Amino acid sequence: MAAEVQVVDGDFKEPKMNEFLTEKEEHALVREIRAVEAKSSAELRVLITTKLVFRPMRYAWKLFDRLGMHRTNDRNGALILVIPMGHRFAVIGDSAWSEVVGPAYWEELSNAMSRHLRAGRRYEALAYGIRSLGATMAGAWPATDENPNELPNEIVYE
Repeated sequence: MAAEVQVVDGDFKEPKMNEFLTEKEEHALVREIRAVEAKSSAELRVLITTKLVFRPMRYAWKLFDRLGMHRTNDRNGALILVIPMGHRFAVIGDSAWSEVVGPAYWEELSNAMSRHLRAGRRYEALAYGIRSLGATMAGAWPATDENPNELPNEIVYE
């Protein structure tokens, strides 16, 4: 399951990698990721790329594999990929997501994130995505006594 969106208007500029988020925003998003993962056995990653990607969904799945997200115990990882140069982003979830949400979920999530990006609110777009995915993760895959952090929480830049 997944969503792909092209943000064609607004202030979704092509910043240098260190300008997409401030250091303070990046740290806040990592705290958000840690918080949602503490309530769930699922894993969440965010990747921001400087590459111009013509097939965001295909590229997101490639990154999903490269980041080892397909190796989580319950196959319930999710990835937010942001492609500033192409004014696009993609949100994907591993196989367990298809048992929990349908296309309407991904469309609603991507529409809300798009509204923030079009208004130039990059941090808010990612925070919304993280919180929304996190709420679904906590409901579908609540944390257990053994809740290992299977993947790093830091935002990945490439």
